[in-house]
Amino acid sequence: AFAVVSFHLNQSLSSLFSLDLSLVSQQFLSLEFAQVLDKMAYLTIWQGDDVQRRVKGVVTWFELGENDKNQMLYSMKVHPPLWRAGLRQNFRIFQNEDIKSILGTMLQENGVTEWSPLFSEPHPSREFCVQYGETDYDFLCRMAAEEGIFFYEEHAYKSTDQSLVLCDTVRHLPESFEIP
Repeated sequence: AFAVVSFHLNQSLSSLFSLDLSLVSQQFLSLEFAQVLDKMAYLTIWQGDDVQRRVKGVVTWFELGENDKNQMLYSMKVHPPLWRAGLRQNFRIFQNEDIKSILGTMLQENGVTEWSPLFSEPHPSREFCVQYGETDYDFLCRMAAEEGIFFYEEHAYKSTDQSLVLCDTVRHLPESFEIP
């Protein structure tokens, strides 16, 4: 098991969060990096007995650090599942589909299973929509921007649930929402 020495979370609207972790282990783990990379990681931030925040994501980078004879130091980067969409390019045409359908296809193909479209405006079908050599992430961002849609990761406090939320107006943000 790991203990968190330090972390840095960078998050903003319509971008992928990045969580950098410094970890230690009292045991000298014989880890194979394949056991860690592309697996889900969970960080719970506590203040006393109260959970302040939970963050869940895919381990995208893992590095063995120093050994001070008492513990091993590791470094880890965690991103949301949508990060994988930046690893794949496509050439394709969507015909007679609206933005919700196009984004749904992109998210499903890239392993994003928990997402919520909160749209207040009608988004008509497009006769043709072309992805030409863009990464899936760049295409998704371009399509969302053209329709006035922004997105963010909604982290649950009581559970490890996390959902990608797509909005076309700030009115759909919760009252207690703090811009990350």
